[in-house]
Amino acid sequence: MNDNQSHAWLRPKDIVAAYTLLRIIVGVNYFNHGATRMGNIPGFIDAMVQTMQESWIPEVLGH
Repeated sequence: MNDNQSHAWLRPKDIVAAYTLLRIIVGVNYFNHGATRMGNIPGFIDAMVQTMQESWIPEVLGH
């Protein structure tokens, strides 16, 4: 079985549409996570410092 026959039920346009939709969803997710932190940067920094103090990551890498 060659590569052309292995996924005969998937049309190229469907694959492109699925990939495009996935990229849009991931992009919106990244945007929303970043945008919610932009309004309170000092609070975000303080929260991250508190989180990193309790982690196993060496202090040198946390700065």
